[in-house]
Amino acid sequence: MRVMICGGTGFIGTALSQALLDRGDEVIIVTRQLPAAPAAGFLYVTWEEWSANPDRWSGVDAIVSLSGETISKRWSDEAKRRILVSRTQTALHLADIVRRMETPPKALVNASGISLYGHSHSPILKKRKKKKRPASRVKAAADLLDQYRNEEAVTANVAGIRGFSAGESTGPDAPLPPRSSRSGQRQSFVQENEAAFIGIEEDSSDDVNELLQQMRMAVREGGESDRDDGFEQAAGSDPAYEATEDHDGDPDRPSDLGARGADSQAAITSSLDYGWFDEDSPASPEDFLGRVVVAWEEAIDQIPIERKVKLRISLVLGREGGSFPLLRLPYRFFIGGRMGKGTQGFPWIHLQDMIGLLLFSLDHPHVSGPLNAVAPDPVNNDQFGRTLGRVMRRGHWLHVPERLLRRVLGEQSVLLLTGQHAYPRRALENGYTFAFSRLEDALRDLTK
Repeated sequence: MRVMICGGTGFIGTALSQALLDRGDEVIIVTRQLPAAPAAGFLYVTWEEWSANPDRWSGVDAIVSLSGETISKRWSDEAKRRILVSRTQTALHLADIVRRMETPPKALVNASGISLYGHSHSPILKKRKKKKRPASRVKAAADLLDQYRNEEAVTANVAGIRGFSAGESTGPDAPLPPRSSRSGQRQSFVQENEAAFIGIEEDSSDDVNELLQQMRMAVREGGESDRDDGFEQAAGSDPAYEATEDHDGDPDRPSDLGARGADSQAAITSSLDYGWFDEDSPASPEDFLGRVVVAWEEAIDQIPIERKVKLRISLVLGREGGSFPLLRLPYRFFIGGRMGKGTQGFPWIHLQDMIGLLLFSLDHPHVSGPLNAVAPDPVNNDQFGRTLGRVMRRGHWLHVPERLLRRVLGEQSVLLLTGQHAYPRRALENGYTFAFSRLEDALRDLTK
C-alpha cells in the first residue's frame, strides 16, 4: 500500500509511519520543509512540490491527515486563529490538490477530535469505611422500599454507573448531565422512574432521608446488615446517586465486554443507555476546540475522495511523547490529584490502539464516516488520577482548584476542566479489538 501522511513527523505521525514501514508499505511524508537528515525508508515531499505537480503522486492508495497547529500553548487570539486555520486550510488545500490528481486516492483518514460532542460529567467515587447497621434499620428501609421503589430506577440510578446523569441536581457542585442523541429518552426515563426518590429527598425530614440511604444499601446488599468496603461519592457528585463498588472487572461492564471483540453486542447496546457519546451523537460543541472540530470536519467533506474516515481522537497516551509524561510528573513527586471538580470526562486511548485504529481504517474498505478513537473504558478526571496513582504506588490527594487553573491557563484550562465520556461503538461493530481496553492495563504498560 502507498500511503501519504500529512503531519508524519509528529507524535502520532512518527509512530504511524514506522508501523506502516515495518509491515512493508510505502510511506510518503508530506511536510512544510524537507528534513536535513531524512529518516531511512521514507519518501518526503513538501506541500509546494505536491501542489505544483499533483500527478506525480497519482496512484497512492490513501492519505492520512494528522496536520494541525499544536494546542499545547497559551490560547491568545493569534494562537486560536492559527489552530483553526491550520486545520481548515489544510483540508481545503488537500481538496484542491486531489481534484487535480489524475488518479486520486480511494481513502482519506483524518484525525479530528472528540470535543465536538460537548461536555459530560460523572460522579467521583471514594472509599467508604465499613459500618455496622442494625437489622431493625434495614427492616425499616425495606418497608420504605416497598412504598417508593421502582426496580429499574434502583438498578440504573443507584448503581452509580459512570456517565449516567439522573435527573436535575441542585447546588453549585452538581455535575452537568451528559449530552447525547438519547438525552430525551434518558430524561424521560428519569422522570418516570426516579420522581419518587428525588421528590422525597427534597421534601422529607432528615429521618426519611436517612432511611432512604439505608434503603439503597439494602437494595445493593440484598438485605445484609454488614456493609463491606465500597465507595461513596465525594463532593461534586449528583445527590441522586449512591455509588457502590468500583466496577472494574464486572463481567457486565461495557468496557470489559468491549475487550472481547466485535461479537460483544451487549456491550455496544448497553453503552448507549449510559449517556456516553457514540458516533451517532450530534455535534454539540461547548468550547473553542469543539467549534474548531466542527469547522474542520466540514472542510474535510469538501475533499473529493470516495471513502473518508473521520477519526475523532481523544487523549493519546504514549510513553515518550504526547501529554502522558506531563500527566505522570506530579505523581512522581507525590503531588498528584484531581483537576477542578474531577467529575469531567477524561477520554483516553493508548498509542498502540491509536495506531491500530489508523491501520484498521486504511485496511478495511467498509469503514467510513466518524470513528471514535477512544478506549472502551470511559472515566472521569478523578478516576484517571486515582488509577494512575494506584499503578505508580503514589497518593492521589492534591486538589487543584478550578479557579486556579483558569487564572494560570486562561481559556486553555478547558483542556483540563472539561471532557467527554465517549465510546468506540463503530470500531467494535466493525471488528476492531483493543489491545488496551482497560485504563489500568494501559497505565501499567506505560509505566512499567
